[in-house]
Amino acid sequence: MISIKYSCSFLLNKTTNKDLAKVRMRASWNKIKFDINIGYVVEVSKWEKASQRCKRNSSHGKNKIPASIINSKIQKYEEYADDIFAAFERQDHIPSKDDFKKAFDLKLGKEVKEQSDNLLDYIDYYINYHQYEHIQANGQRGLAYGTLKKYNTLKSRLVVFLKASNKQVVIKDVNRVFFKEFDTHLRLNNYAEGTIGSLTKSLKSVLRFARSEGRAVSSDIDHVRIAHSKTEFVTLSFDELDAIAELELTKQYLDNARDWLLIGCYCGQRVGDLLNFDKSNLVKHNGIECISLNQRKTDKQVLLPIVDEIKPIFKKYDDDFPSKIADQHFNKFIKEVCKLAGLKQKIEGAIAKVDATTNEIRKIRGKYEKWELVSSHICRRSFATNYYGLIPTILIMQATGHSKESTFLKYIGKTSTDLIPEMAREFSRISLDRKRSKK
Repeated sequence: MISIKYSCSFLLNKTTNKDLAKVRMRASWNKIKFDINIGYVVEVSKWEKASQRCKRNSSHGKNKIPASIINSKIQKYEEYADDIFAAFERQDHIPSKDDFKKAFDLKLGKEVKEQSDNLLDYIDYYINYHQYEHIQANGQRGLAYGTLKKYNTLKSRLVVFLKASNKQVVIKDVNRVFFKEFDTHLRLNNYAEGTIGSLTKSLKSVLRFARSEGRAVSSDIDHVRIAHSKTEFVTLSFDELDAIAELELTKQYLDNARDWLLIGCYCGQRVGDLLNFDKSNLVKHNGIECISLNQRKTDKQVLLPIVDEIKPIFKKYDDDFPSKIADQHFNKFIKEVCKLAGLKQKIEGAIAKVDATTNEIRKIRGKYEKWELVSSHICRRSFATNYYGLIPTILIMQATGHSKESTFLKYIGKTSTDLIPEMAREFSRISLDRKRSKK
C-alpha cells in the first residue's frame, strides 16, 4: 500500500472589506493543489494563524456566527481530507485533482455527475462510493484491502476484454450475451474456474448496486450462474508440525519464522492478527494460560487456551512472542523451513508467476513440491483442519472467527455429510454416559 504525502491547511481570502475574509481549505500533494471555500466569513482579527482556527468564544460576520460552529466545519473538512487520502492509499492510487474533487463532493453529499453510464466509469464510481460509505464488520469505514483489490482486478480484466473485442459498453447492455463472451474470453486466456467465478460475482454486485440507484440494468443479471471450483488448499498435519518443531535450525531468522508458524498453526488466527501479537496478548484466565485478542477483520473478542505443543516457545522468549516479522518475509522464510523439514512430496496447487504471454502475475496450476505452496494462510487452515472432528466444531469456529457453520465447512473443504462421524461419536458418548449413570 502506497503512502501519500499531503498537507491540509486553512487559509484566509481577503474580501473587499479588509476586516473580513473567507476561509478556504487547501489540500496539497504530489505538486497538486486543491482549494475549496468552507462557506464562512471570519473577522481577520479573531483568527489564529498558528492553529488555523477562530479564536475561542469569538463570533464572526454580520450574523455573529460562533467560533465553535466555524471551527467544527473546519475540523470536519480536515477529517474528510484525511479519509479521502487514506482511501486512495488503500487503492494504491495517487489521485488527480479531479479524483480528489469527486471524492470530496461525495463526502459533502453532492451528486457526483458521471460522464456516462459507461461500465468502466461506473466501476470507478462504485469503488469510490464504497470507499467512503461502506462500513466493515470491524467498524472501519471503506473497503477491506482484499475487496478493493478484487474490484480493481475486475476493472483491469474488463479493460483487456473490451479492448480485444473493440467495444464500449454501457451498464444496461451487460446481459447474458456479454457475460458469456466475457466468460469465453477468460477461459481462452487460461483463467482458473475460481477466478472466473469471482470476477462474475463481482460484476453482478456492481450491476445490482447500479440497479438500486435507479439505473437501467438488464434483468439477465439475476439469472447468470457463477462458476464454482472445488476448493484445493494446503495444510500442515500434526505429524508435519512435529517434524518442523524438531528441526535443528542454525539461522536465527528461520528459527524465528518457524516459531511463528507453529504458534499460528496451533492458535488458528489470520496472519494480520498473528504477526501483531505481543506480550500484552498473553493472559491467564482462571489459572489457564491464554492468548487474548480482538480479531481485526470481524472485531470479535477471542480467548484461546495455549496448547502444550507451543508452551516451550513462550518460555524460550521469556513469556513473550518471537521477534516481529513482516508478512512478506514470513511467507518467504516458512517456505525455507518447510523445505528443510522434508515437505517435498509433489501435490496439486497453484503458484503466482509472471505469465509469459500477458506479462501479468497469474496463479499457474500444476504439481509442485509441498513446501513451494506454503504461505501464511496455512496457519489458520491447518488449525481448523487438524482439530476438525477431534473437538466440537463450534469451539474451532470460536477460535477461527467463523460465524456460519456452512462457511466453516467450505473453508476446510467439508460438506454437511462429513459431520456424520462426529455426530455418531457424540451420540455414542451420550449413550455410554447414560448407561454409566444408571449403574
